[in-house]
Amino acid sequence: MLGRLKSLLRNTLGDTVAIEADLEHDVQLASAVLLVDAARADHDEQDDEMRVIESLLREHFDLTAAETEALVHHAGEKLDHSVALQGFTRQLMDTLTEAERGRLVGMLWQVVYADGKVDSWEEHLVRRIADLLYVPHTEFIRRKLEAEKKNRG
Repeated sequence: MLGRLKSLLRNTLGDTVAIEADLEHDVQLASAVLLVDAARADHDEQDDEMRVIESLLREHFDLTAAETEALVHHAGEKLDHSVALQGFTRQLMDTLTEAERGRLVGMLWQVVYADGKVDSWEEHLVRRIADLLYVPHTEFIRRKLEAEKKNRG
């Protein structure tokens, strides 16, 4: 009886760890999709923008270079086959705290500013994503100004 209970607990805890790992990967992928979409928003995906995306993902999620490259590639494929961002933003809304969603908006702004200019399509996309993530407008502006300052300095 005790052996069965231990086995059940081991299996349950193992399943919980696997579920948490899947959830973390889903958050990483959804975040990467939004970042890649920001790089593509002006229809001019720059190497600078892709380097910033890889750097942000590597630092934020503590990934290796190979993991980051695979994640960005997978995100690009997902984006190529998606028709809307709501599925990705819903995943993030259900998982991230308000502060984490604000940080993600900041990451989006860093991608947008990576090529030294902000296109109206890029700004519109970040604004739409911030709205879908229920990031307050004051936080949206604060993150934009931080990214602009970081880009200048």
